[in-house]
Amino acid sequence: MIAYAFWHAPATGSDIHAYETELVRFHELLATTAIAGYERSSTCAVSALPWVRGSPAYEDWYVLADSAALDRINEAALGARARPLHDSLAAAADFGAGGLYRHRRGPDGTSLRYAHWFGKPPGMGYVELADVLAVIPEDGALWQRQMVLGPGREFCLLAPRKVKLPEPLEVLVVERRPL
Repeated sequence: MIAYAFWHAPATGSDIHAYETELVRFHELLATTAIAGYERSSTCAVSALPWVRGSPAYEDWYVLADSAALDRINEAALGARARPLHDSLAAAADFGAGGLYRHRRGPDGTSLRYAHWFGKPPGMGYVELADVLAVIPEDGALWQRQMVLGPGREFCLLAPRKVKLPEPLEVLVVERRPL
């Protein structure tokens, strides 16, 4: 399972209530569209992320069976049913960036309250990192960035609460408000 994470922020002066309403409607519309490989999506308002210009900011997760589903979800987003909402949101946005993440363990967690962003420390191997990450709770979802396609950090732990990850990990904890 993979996920396309998309970070975006509306332009200054935008009607935030209208932006959020359209954003939820867009995700609801995708959920009712038959898209091969598309499993589900979610959207959250997020606290400050260093790679997102603007506030408030939003984080969408599109859970997909495989990377081939990226083409199909893009076609659906720009198809006749979703295009008016897509274009309205795009016109209201001042920033957008995305990344591709592979699910590593736990539930998919894309609607959980906290995101813990971190990278593998320099000089640490993945086997050693796996030992460090043994503290991840069972209800936490671990995702790993693929092919450095986005500005986000290499790993994202989604969890229902803040998780204390051990040193030497440098963790950015982001509070998320599911819409």
